[in-house]
Amino acid sequence: MNKITQILTLTAALVFITSCSSDNDDDDGMPSKNSVTLNMEIASSKLKNLEVGDIIYLKYTIEGLKIDSLAEYYIEPIGENESMHQIVGTDYYPGGVFNPSGIIYVNSNSGLFELQIAKPGNFRLQFALNEYKDGKKTQLAVTPALNESGEIAFNAVRIVAYTYFRQTDGGGLDRPDFNRYHKLYIDTGKYNNDTYLQGTDLTVYLSNNKVTSSELPALASFPINTTLDFSKVVHYKGRGNGPTPYSKIDKLEFKTTINGIPTYVEYNNIPVTNYGEKGSWGDSGNPNP
Repeated sequence: MNKITQILTLTAALVFITSCSSDNDDDDGMPSKNSVTLNMEIASSKLKNLEVGDIIYLKYTIEGLKIDSLAEYYIEPIGENESMHQIVGTDYYPGGVFNPSGIIYVNSNSGLFELQIAKPGNFRLQFALNEYKDGKKTQLAVTPALNESGEIAFNAVRIVAYTYFRQTDGGGLDRPDFNRYHKLYIDTGKYNNDTYLQGTDLTVYLSNNKVTSSELPALASFPINTTLDFSKVVHYKGRGNGPTPYSKIDKLEFKTTINGIPTYVEYNNIPVTNYGEKGSWGDSGNPNP
């Protein structure tokens, strides 16, 4: 074998050894970034009856990642779809209202962070896990997307209950006629997919009364984003002679049937705001609840 052949053979052997060494880098416990997964679930028992202002907790689990002490890791929301309520600072606050960026820094492969709901609607959220090292940001993993198993989805509503009275025509100056109203408005969001509770059968539980659709037909096939009475209108004569208004609703119980099985959604201890006399509202109630 001449010297040129020896040199070429030695060079080829070195390249082969280097290549084998590079291919085995992942065997030292540092997995490929392509193998990293981010799973997330809602760690809250109150899921069916969420309201605006509620705080839920998201539990995250990172698999396939060896934490590098020289890097920073953080979870951040992705997506800016308004109809899916993905706008941070408008629809919701990851990490709470005092975390306007929505970024959650992590230093372990599992943990919890809070999420505060700011608007009603059907939420479909997605998050990404990022690594920041040597001035470079790398996306390592994302949570399941829309309609995939494990996606982050929930509904929230805004409940408005109030009472007022107004003078009606008739009755004379000495003992004028009045009506006392108790109104309910449930805001489920303004987009086409914000239909939570639509068409359910509502029963209202009050301190001394149970109001069903047999008494107030509007409570059947419940109309969302619509003002309706949660107790019958009371007619009375003479200012100051009216009934004591309700100050809270003990329970709102919505019933629907899924696959032949009755399913209930309940909201408890709903405060009722007393607006006093509101003649301009007529029988319909507050035009901007």
